[in-house]
Amino acid sequence: MNTSAEQSRTTNRVWQLVEKLDEQRQYPRVPLDIKIALRNDAGEKFAGLALNISPDGLQMRCDVHAGRLLLPNGGTIDAANRPQVNLAAALTTGGVKKTLVARAEVLYITTVDTEPRCVVGLCFVRVDPQADRILNAFFADQLGLEPSMSVA
Repeated sequence: MNTSAEQSRTTNRVWQLVEKLDEQRQYPRVPLDIKIALRNDAGEKFAGLALNISPDGLQMRCDVHAGRLLLPNGGTIDAANRPQVNLAAALTTGGVKKTLVARAEVLYITTVDTEPRCVVGLCFVRVDPQADRILNAFFADQLGLEPSMSVA
């Protein structure tokens, strides 16, 4: 679960994005096109393609096999059935790639009918201080701010 300090940092990043992107969503998204690595609680590793990121999570695309690994017991994703995964993604900050490592909860999995793919929403549930610095630097770059102006 997010601590109040993490929620405060996320909220501040959100408002900076809303103002910069004139975004109407509660959690504005920045488009991405990067590969991410995931590992479920059974230790199974798989990959996806991040489509966008927000201060509180990301959306990704993966093949159907990876979608099944995200929800190994099947069923519906709801409050009682929200699997978690570890993820790693290389975000570019200041022209340098830095690896974001975080724990995320699966919010939804949607199968795309036109191709054998899934679209998955992930919410960050545990972000360590290093990952938080990477997120801050990434969003500062996206917003055109100096890193020192981002939320620490």
